[in-house]
Amino acid sequence: MPEPNNVKQIQSFLETCSSYRRFIPNFSDVATPLSNLTKKATLWLWEQEEQKAFNTLEQLMVSPLELKQCDTANPYIIRTDASNCEIGAVLAQVEIPDEHPIEYASRLLTSAEKDYSRTERETLAVVWDLQKFRGYIEGAEIIVASDHQTLRWLMSLKSPSGRLARWALQLQEFNLKTCYTPGKSNVIADMLSKPFNKSQSDTFEIDHFFSADLPSKLSKEMRESRLKDDHLRHIIESFESTHKEDNFENWTERGYLMPQGVLYRFLSRCRHRRSTTCRSISGNKK
Repeated sequence: MPEPNNVKQIQSFLETCSSYRRFIPNFSDVATPLSNLTKKATLWLWEQEEQKAFNTLEQLMVSPLELKQCDTANPYIIRTDASNCEIGAVLAQVEIPDEHPIEYASRLLTSAEKDYSRTERETLAVVWDLQKFRGYIEGAEIIVASDHQTLRWLMSLKSPSGRLARWALQLQEFNLKTCYTPGKSNVIADMLSKPFNKSQSDTFEIDHFFSADLPSKLSKEMRESRLKDDHLRHIIESFESTHKEDNFENWTERGYLMPQGVLYRFLSRCRHRRSTTCRSISGNKK
């Protein structure tokens, strides 16, 4: 992990380290030089003191104080995330009230994988994580912490083919349970899937796009507005429910998706142009 070069990257690094601060002695003291850089009206100055704090935290995150040997008596949890260019994950075990990491993992997406839809990339991340950590988790109970719609979407397909069929078969080899984790709360896997690097530009070349008519409201506000509508609330509850009797497949077949806890409906337009519109749903507009 290269050193950060702006406040946003410092915050991402500190959030990740803070998730396991109970295993890091004197965490606050060690992190103080980096925390000071996140304060308002503070001049960005990366010097020896900041570099030392970063290197120390980086080493502590992979030291025996932080990482542990697996214990087959405890359940495993995989926190995973996928960005536009990389997959990130951490394998941990739950020891109430703690969650102790065992191994971190990440890899770049291939050029073909970068063309996958977001749902497909998230599903690919889960499949890759399971194979990566197979030596630990085979035959054990596993909790996958991510946007759990990815797994439900894949398993709800009536006649998957190609890579989707292969993924569905691979998932059936494991004893999986899902745990819905919004993207903003999945800070560890999120940082592993979006490594910061001074050599990388903050801009990306876009060669594939779709037209989207999205509101400018915050995700929390959009979710709350949908929950006020009885019909939309029923759909949201169906997506978030873990009960098989809920008709989740019915809504996905009709174009409903719920990334980051916000309900959307994808509608096809101009079929001869093969374009797609993502329509935000609010109020009584169903």
